[in-house]
Amino acid sequence: MTENLTISNAPPEHPGMNFALLRQEGIKHIERLGGKLWTDYNTHDPGITILEQLCYAITDLSYRLDFEMKDLLAPAPGDVEINNKQFFTAREILTVNPLTINDYRKLLIDIDGVKNAWVKPIKNSEPPIYYDSLRHTLTFEASKRTQQVNLNGLYRVLIEKDKNVSDEASLIEKVKSKLNQHRNLCEDFASVEILPIEEITIKAEIEIEEYFRDNFGNSMVKSSLGNEHAT
Repeated sequence: MTENLTISNAPPEHPGMNFALLRQEGIKHIERLGGKLWTDYNTHDPGITILEQLCYAITDLSYRLDFEMKDLLAPAPGDVEINNKQFFTAREILTVNPLTINDYRKLLIDIDGVKNAWVKPIKNSEPPIYYDSLRHTLTFEASKRTQQVNLNGLYRVLIEKDKNVSDEASLIEKVKSKLNQHRNLCEDFASVEILPIEEITIKAEIEIEEYFRDNFGNSMVKSSLGNEHAT
């Protein structure tokens, strides 16, 4: 006798697997936080699309967490390198996307040709953006009823190149490409600049002990300064 298989249409017992419930709860939060400005909750709205992606991610995570640990760690069937893939590397299971300014600096320093890098937040955007309190809109025109809005997430990037780098334009493109691959939502890099090399001269008088011979003392000073032109 053939067994009839059916798919239950009842809602999942675990709330984390209920897509409709998560979507409904998400819209409630949106109504509470931004109901005065955001009133369109239909499927064509980009914000609702992002909410649905978040809900799907939660349901997928909840589904995976319902498995036993041995099933989560088991390799795929037929894997010939089963003994070499028993454990995941840190790069595979941990976040590798930069989040802080220091993370971005580390990302840039790994680029060939970049000796050092600085990421500076831009506090005053160009052109200035103003909030119209009467119309509840953003505008580029300043007036008595507008207030300037400082955007977060805009950065200026300063690069110190290696001495052997001659093609600065190519290096800037490499930096921009790497930043755009890893930038987060609501973040952008307004400019990437290569700092000019500035040579400086240090003039100093150093008093040495009497038992140091002149040539020996001079050699030690040159070695300490790392400059063969020290006199």
